Amino acid sequence: MSCDYGTKLPSYLRSHRAGVTSARCSGTLADLKGNRARMALNDFLNKAPFRLLRDIVATIKAISFFAVPMIAAGGAIAYLVSTQVESNAALLAIALASLVMVTGVIAAICYYVLQVCDPAPYEITKIEGLLIIQSVNGHSHHHYINRRMQTVKARRNNVRLVEHRTHWTGNGAKNKCKSTSMMNDHALFVARLPEEDGRTPHWVYLGRPLSKGEEAMVGIQETREDNQSPMLPYYREGGGRFRSRNLTVITRFPAHEDPEKVEGLIWNNDRRNRQRQIVDKISYERKPDPANGTVDYIVTAQKPRRYHSYGVRWSWLAQGENNRQSN
Repeated sequence: MSCDYGTKLPSYLRSHRAGVTSARCSGTLADLKGNRARMALNDFLNKAPFRLLRDIVATIKAISFFAVPMIAAGGAIAYLVSTQVESNAALLAIALASLVMVTGVIAAICYYVLQVCDPAPYEITKIEGLLIIQSVNGHSHHHYINRRMQTVKARRNNVRLVEHRTHWTGNGAKNKCKSTSMMNDHALFVARLPEEDGRTPHWVYLGRPLSKGEEAMVGIQETREDNQSPMLPYYREGGGRFRSRNLTVITRFPAHEDPEKVEGLIWNNDRRNRQRQIVDKISYERKPDPANGTVDYIVTAQKPRRYHSYGVRWSWLAQGENNRQSN
């Protein structure tokens, strides 16, 4: 690399800038050498003998997971049969113990398949959903900003994508709709069309793989306007199919549009049974902010259920009939 700084710079400036450029170049070369070394090591460890060794170790771990308790239980049953075969009470106990052992083996197999062999890629340790509602053109329609921040914890190695599925009920011009990642080092991918249930899948690429047990914070911001057809008056968030904790859902209104009626609700969104219905009520906190001219309605859940959403449904003046549509 050659750099020409011109002949009019003083010699001390030329030497200083050359030194900075040299440091940057040497740093870049060091990074390249480090990446090449890691790639060479990965290629070496990915050779057939090492893959076979990893498969053998994983198979031994899987067999021992089931074999040890089964051998111990089988030995105990064999001992009871050999020493207490003439006792009816002992035979009954043996039968019950056998039933318990079989049930335990089935439960262990289910646990191993779901939690060890092929677990969900991650769990969500914290979700913060915020919907900001702003009136436009003298209340003719509204502008919506939805921000969802969540912390995910990898349950297996090489987790790169975090899923998010969103559903907007109103319609607006395409130039009024935008989805972005709230993290500069993440990339957001959005499906071109919604799925059959009306939800549009989003995926956040973390820029690197997460190892098992590692955490990462993910954020998505969506903006919409309902200048063509109005949005239904509810806002809800949940973990979907992922195990989740510490859910907070905030709906923020302008103070002059504080709803006439607000309900805290829980929805069942289980697609496996084609269900989407209100199953329970939940308390909420109303928190006015006179300084900013807003009112927040806050719903929290420490251990939200899978396939359930939590949030609020509201009605403005002369808008009460919209409630029947938000189920």
